[in-house]
Amino acid sequence: MPETPHPAVTPHRAETPHPAEAPHPAEAPHPAETPRPAENPRRTETPRRGDALAGRLDLAPEVRLVPAAFHEAYGYGATGVWRAPGSVTLLSDGEASLSMAARWGTIVAAHPRDDGAVELALMNRPAERERIDLAALRPGSTEPWAAAALSPAWALREAGFPLGGTTLLAGVDLPEGTGLAAPTSTACGVALALRDLYAPELPLDALATLVEHGLRAFDAAGGRQAGRCRATLLARPGALFLDEGPDAAFVPLDLETAGLRLLVADTRVRDRPLTPAAERTRLREVALRLRAGDAAVLGAELTAAHNRLADAGLASREQSAVVAAALDAGALGGRMIWDGPGRPALLLVRADDLAPIRTAITKARASGRLPTPRFLTVTPYGPAAQN
Repeated sequence: MPETPHPAVTPHRAETPHPAEAPHPAEAPHPAETPRPAENPRRTETPRRGDALAGRLDLAPEVRLVPAAFHEAYGYGATGVWRAPGSVTLLSDGEASLSMAARWGTIVAAHPRDDGAVELALMNRPAERERIDLAALRPGSTEPWAAAALSPAWALREAGFPLGGTTLLAGVDLPEGTGLAAPTSTACGVALALRDLYAPELPLDALATLVEHGLRAFDAAGGRQAGRCRATLLARPGALFLDEGPDAAFVPLDLETAGLRLLVADTRVRDRPLTPAAERTRLREVALRLRAGDAAVLGAELTAAHNRLADAGLASREQSAVVAAALDAGALGGRMIWDGPGRPALLLVRADDLAPIRTAITKARASGRLPTPRFLTVTPYGPAAQN
């Protein structure tokens, strides 16, 4: 396989969840499902911050769960724990995009090792483990389930950064296809851990470029990742990330003050992964009006984007049915969103209409004997960071 060239690197207030809404804290795995300890991890002796985090009752349960699972899986503590949010792209216009980070994402525990290998376990796949020498890591060399997580290790090495062997364990809040780009979140979480361990001088925007490159090369997240990678690593709470290539800016989005909510509806339908198509929207005009405090402008543009994609045969029947049911129930706008094998939708709704709209969508799905959707109320979240 020809090598993929690497790019130049330039060194809510909390709501009460609806019964169908996915819980934020990750559930603890059954003890029997915890990956078995590695027989000879050949770890390096560095401080184990992960063990300290596992015992801190003041932290969120999921932040404590991952380092505890790391210790159970490998028999020793992690050096650190990193959290990367999920992300969703609201609008795109050619190569430009308007994205946001969302709270459901990936937590990664990591520890250096001295044998030049990278070893990965996922809490969501307790029976499987991937171990490969860094020198042999390249596109196509890993199991498909491990590709997104290991792609940044390859990209960093390709760019000349002195990576060492690393043991990794990741816990993903929600599966791919839910609507929040789980593979991108996982890649960003692993990338930030590797950067902090081996290349702390690397700027985050340059790291985002490398993560995007790795995901493309490993065919791990469906393409068009620039906005999502940068939104994940550079996000600000209460703001959208406007990515226009070299030019990027934050656009305020105060949903609370406007009395609005963004609702992701996961239809739970999984089909062949779709590569996002190029879109044409009034992205820059929307950004200007958002800066002026007009959050409701998003609604009409979300619906217009959906209708164009539906007319082109790119929106699934399930996604169009969700958008139609939401609009009939009073949503301000909605569109299909791209997320690998999933067929989710994104809706802008008034806060007072949130429950009735969820009920209307659920009833519409039930009438067609379709699965009950999973609902996620999202607001612009903060960036990936070490806990």
